[in-house]
Amino acid sequence: MHSDNYLDQSSVGSPAYFTGRTAQLRSAIDYMLQQWQAQTQLDASRIGVYGFSIGAFTALTAAGGQPDLRGVARYCSEHHEFVCQMLRQANSFLFGTAWPDDFDQFSKDERIKALVLAAPGLGFSFNDEAALSQVDVPVQLWQGEQDDTVPDASNAKVIRDQLGARVVFHQVPNAAHLSFLLPCGLLSMLPTCHDPAGFDRQAFHDDMNQQVADFFAQQLK
Repeated sequence: MHSDNYLDQSSVGSPAYFTGRTAQLRSAIDYMLQQWQAQTQLDASRIGVYGFSIGAFTALTAAGGQPDLRGVARYCSEHHEFVCQMLRQANSFLFGTAWPDDFDQFSKDERIKALVLAAPGLGFSFNDEAALSQVDVPVQLWQGEQDDTVPDASNAKVIRDQLGARVVFHQVPNAAHLSFLLPCGLLSMLPTCHDPAGFDRQAFHDDMNQQVADFFAQQLK
């Protein structure tokens, strides 16, 4: 669990929400390879990362992405998508002038060999042509057709345009942002379980899970 998550969002908008998550991902890989009781079952040359929403941002930065966090306030002054509202509500330091040291310094983890990104958040922060120049691993990218939380034009499309042929892109018809969360079963009345009319989350996940597994199996031979 990241220090900020759906149960505790107190650090949303702080440096821990950006570089902290990337560092925690590195620590998780370190632990699995060095301390986990079944570490001998793992192949250190076959590490892939899956990230959804802000997790996709984390995956990209761990694989060498260098986002322009200094430009978030400028972007949000002209756009009103969900992440801008969330960061403003959290009184993020990004909207001030007192920026912490190294808040936008991300270290590439060379052990990561493939990425799967779903509905990436903060995609607009990678708009600079050099932002993803160090991401040299294959990427599978998913985006919901009805996702108005992280709109395609300012997020997934930015990543597609920057990475070009390195991306295998899947647009999911009629899917919203939260459609990428687990199928809900008996908990279908929860707010996180609401999908556009006619969308079958279980059928979608059955298909997506297989395509993700196939992608990792192919890229991490």
